[in-house]
Amino acid sequence: MEALSFGVAVNIFWKNLDDKLYDKKDVYGNKDLVPAANADRMLINIIKQLELLPQDYRDFYGRQLINKIKKKCLTHEI
Repeated sequence: MEALSFGVAVNIFWKNLDDKLYDKKDVYGNKDLVPAANADRMLINIIKQLELLPQDYRDFYGRQLINKIKKKCLTHEI
């Protein structure tokens, strides 16, 4: 088989943040940053804990946690 035309692709990868924010095995900077990945795992555990509460309490404490995250982490309104 012979190609009728050719193409060229260039993939550029960079890591512009402090090295300790990246997974040591993440050569190209494709994975979530380490603190974000850790926070995601923690959130899964937090949700599991809240699921042990009755619905009304889960709603109350869930909203408290959401508000804390909004105040500390978000720069734009949802």
